[in-house]
Amino acid sequence: MKQKYEQQMKKGVLEMLVLQLLSEKEKYGYQLICELKERSSEMFLLKEGTLYPILYRMEDDGLVVSRWSQPKGKEVSKKYYCLAEEGRDTLEELKSLWRTFSRTVDTVLGQEPEHGNDREDMAAEYVVTAGKPERGDEKAENLPGQNPSVVPAARADN
Repeated sequence: MKQKYEQQMKKGVLEMLVLQLLSEKEKYGYQLICELKERSSEMFLLKEGTLYPILYRMEDDGLVVSRWSQPKGKEVSKKYYCLAEEGRDTLEELKSLWRTFSRTVDTVLGQEPEHGNDREDMAAEYVVTAGKPERGDEKAENLPGQNPSVVPAARADN
């Protein structure tokens, strides 16, 4: 496969993967690079020149916050990143979008999508109205037909 196609596909998920790693524990850049390499079985081999612009952009967008460590002895100070509340919300939205995207691509490719918790996935695609959460945070028990305040979310035709 041509490397440029693989790189394009990877670029689309890097932010989500970095947010996921940071949701588990604060980390510094090199830690993120190593953990992503290990957890992806070396599918994602990031260079600092790829990761740091992503971190800076996410920090500018209010998704992550950073702090400098206090060096101990001969250690150098490290810049640690952790998820801001907006980053947690964005991560959940990206995960939901990824599940929808992945199922849709599988359908176009003529493959049966893997079935996880379809009721919960379906619930994420609906928006609650009447003063309730608008991001589709409702649980599976609030699926259409079970709660009149639930309506399908609008979809963009991209």
